[in-house]
Amino acid sequence: MIRRIQTEVGHRAGTSISATPSGSLRGKLAALAYHYPPEMPRTVPGSFDSRAVADETLDLGQPEALAVEFTGLRPGATFAVETLTRGHGDVMAAWHALGAPEPLSREQTQHVRAAALATHRETVTVDATGRLRLARDLASWSVVLISES
Repeated sequence: MIRRIQTEVGHRAGTSISATPSGSLRGKLAALAYHYPPEMPRTVPGSFDSRAVADETLDLGQPEALAVEFTGLRPGATFAVETLTRGHGDVMAAWHALGAPEPLSREQTQHVRAAALATHRETVTVDATGRLRLARDLASWSVVLISES
């Protein structure tokens, strides 16, 4: 998901940014929201040798309300909403479930790649007034990409 964005940051506010995308999203409206919990005031600790450190880090924080509104859009236009969370797109969990093999076999690589691409995806539609609203709780460490379809 993040690799597809290749973006220039247009506006940063709290846990979200608006973006001028390039790559596959060039010329389309897009926004990125993320929840970096305040309980982690510094850089995330390395978890290279221990899944326990990664799990402890992922357990930090509480869900945060996310409210996004775009106006002046074409009524009926559709937007894709892609969410990366602990349960959707979690490559590390998939790799550890395989026993953390090094190196990965071709089959294991395919499995981990499929896990990386398994983000939660949905489509939302602009209302008759040209407004798109998206409201939800965003779990700690989650990332949401909202992009014009």
